[in-house]
Amino acid sequence: MSRLTVFAISALAAVATVSVARAADMALPPMVQSPPVFVQEYASGWYLRGDLGYRLNDLDGGSSLIGINPANPTIDDRFTVGGGGGYKSGWFRADVTMDYAPRASFTSVTPDYRMKVETFTALVNTYLDLGTWYGITPYIGAGAGLSWNRTSDYFSNALLFPGLQGADINKAKWDFAWAAMAGLTFNLSPNLLMDFSYRYLNMGDAITPIANNNNQITIKDMTAQEFRVGLRYNLN
Repeated sequence: MSRLTVFAISALAAVATVSVARAADMALPPMVQSPPVFVQEYASGWYLRGDLGYRLNDLDGGSSLIGINPANPTIDDRFTVGGGGGYKSGWFRADVTMDYAPRASFTSVTPDYRMKVETFTALVNTYLDLGTWYGITPYIGAGAGLSWNRTSDYFSNALLFPGLQGADINKAKWDFAWAAMAGLTFNLSPNLLMDFSYRYLNMGDAITPIANNNNQITIKDMTAQEFRVGLRYNLN
């Protein structure tokens, strides 16, 4: 066999080997890299909240230290504003909230007692989220804390407040407060949620200063039904 023949056979064998290798590479399916799976997880679980509400005020009556007790007393309804912060873990949430309601008018028919009552509440609340459907989470909750109830702007035609009539004299009282609530949370974005809720709030009593004739009026067991809307912002 001549050298030329050997060279030709070797060249053909090399070409065949390359062709087979390329064919094998083409036969292998291309590698597909799966996209990374992102799990939505808030790094801290902490959140801030702000709330606006409308309060339907009520009370359990009133009493006078001396003289005639207030008859058919009422307190006007008021808008409220509040805020706070808390922590969420799974279906459990807890937060601290503070809410303020400006001065509402207290009146009674007989005698003609009139005054203003403003309130501030600070509550520690716990909630149970009841699952999420289509971005909506129903929940229930309860809270307990303190209320600050201040009376001012006294007037009485029974003259039971000598020396006290006017806006510059006031009396504040701290009392135990508690609440029960239920609501719906809507996911606006991964970090921003809107909250619609109902809250029953018990704020305790409010009192006036003791007048020069030793009389004092007590507004008993102030309560409210509140309809609230708020925003919660989850902190990363």
